[in-house]
Amino acid sequence: MFSKIVSRLRSEKNPLYRVREDLEAKGNRIIDFVSGNVNDFGICFPQPLLEEILIEASRRARIYRPDSFGQEVARQAISSYYKRQGAAILPENILLTPGTSISYWYCFKLLADEGEEILCPSPSYPLFSYIAELSGTQLVSYRLQESRGWQIDLEYLEGCISAKSRALILISPHNPTGRVA
Repeated sequence: MFSKIVSRLRSEKNPLYRVREDLEAKGNRIIDFVSGNVNDFGICFPQPLLEEILIEASRRARIYRPDSFGQEVARQAISSYYKRQGAAILPENILLTPGTSISYWYCFKLLADEGEEILCPSPSYPLFSYIAELSGTQLVSYRLQESRGWQIDLEYLEGCISAKSRALILISPHNPTGRVA
């Protein structure tokens, strides 16, 4: 059996996904402009280069040396890239994650204790509510005004701030509206 939290994480499918599935079932072709998977649009890593990288990586991986911040060589490469761009970021200040959802979970856990609040735009990235649930934080939604090009309703946002507020999520460009703050 799973813990009690599992029952709170299960929910109905997002209404937009249900409409999409209905349209696809009727033979309509749907172009998903929100998908984060570039492979869906034919953008694929060159196979010969990928094979070369995987072979070299498998040779280096004979001895397992985990690092909770991500492989040091990768963090050094990222640090070097930013140094060439004029930003000095030390490798020890870089944390690599396997995706954005886990990155958000880290942020939620690092910025707010259980029961504290994180302000989140509405509409927003659908997984935020699950990430907040898993991190023990509360999401407080602030409005984006569709009639004004999805601008933040600053007056409404100000009214959402409380003594429990610890962070504000601001995504630019915003998912799913595309609004740039």
